[in-house]
Amino acid sequence: MSLIPTWPIAAAALVAGIAAGGAADHVFMFAKVSGLELKIAQIEKAQSDEKAQRSEVALSDFQADAKLVHDAAISFSTTQNTLGAKMDLIRKDLKNAQAQKPLPPDCRPDDGRMRNLKSAIDAANAAAGAAR
Repeated sequence: MSLIPTWPIAAAALVAGIAAGGAADHVFMFAKVSGLELKIAQIEKAQSDEKAQRSEVALSDFQADAKLVHDAAISFSTTQNTLGAKMDLIRKDLKNAQAQKPLPPDCRPDDGRMRNLKSAIDAANAAAGAAR
């Protein structure tokens, strides 16, 4: 028998074994958690990329719609200016016709008035067609 008791050595070995096992478990858990964090980061990146792509598509659609509205506004402005000038001319012609040849009570429009009325109708129809 030896003079050094064996139980403290055995206890120290047992404690060292438990600590080493715990450290290994800790390292394993850290690696496992790191792997999960990596997967989460990858999923979040994929979602961000998809969201950015949808945003780019929405922005592109918005820009196209804004261009359509702009083009329609320019077309409307041009039509309105043209129609305004035609309506002024028609109004002037009608006043001149009324001043030069007033209508009798049992009137039937003469050729000049009919042309003016037809011009007014044609201009209104053209404006209505352009507005569609």
